[in-house]
Amino acid sequence: MTLALDTLAIVRRLQAAGFPEGQAEAVSTVIRDTHDTDLGTLATKADLESLRAATKTDFDGLRAATKTDLDSLRAATKADLDSLRAATKTDLESLRAATKTDLDSLRATTKADLRETELRLEARIEAVKSDIIKWVFGAIGFQTVVIVGAAITIARLFVK
Repeated sequence: MTLALDTLAIVRRLQAAGFPEGQAEAVSTVIRDTHDTDLGTLATKADLESLRAATKTDFDGLRAATKTDLDSLRAATKADLDSLRAATKTDLESLRAATKTDLDSLRATTKADLRETELRLEARIEAVKSDIIKWVFGAIGFQTVVIVGAAITIARLFVK
């Protein structure tokens, strides 16, 4: 079905509106070409409804596939997190045991070092005590000699 289109009238109206002749003819030609399009190639309401239904079906399929992918990803992520949690727990227990062993070893070494230092100090104290006793007996002996010498000197003075 084709309707008649008066392109000359369109050109005159466009010129009256201020279009130059060449431009008015070009616009008229575009309108005619559009008007002459076979109406059978235009989409009908039924075509659009069919396309809408197909698009809806495609979107529903994509939505379901996306949901499945997300559920799968969620499950995989949960499994990965559980695995990491277990590995971290194992690593922490191993680290805790190693730290305890290191602390026990350090404690034993420190205790042994302290005992060794204590024994050296006791030995040094004994040596100092011995030196003090020597000095005291030496001083007592010296004082005794001085006192005996003084007593002899005084006795000699009185005996004469």
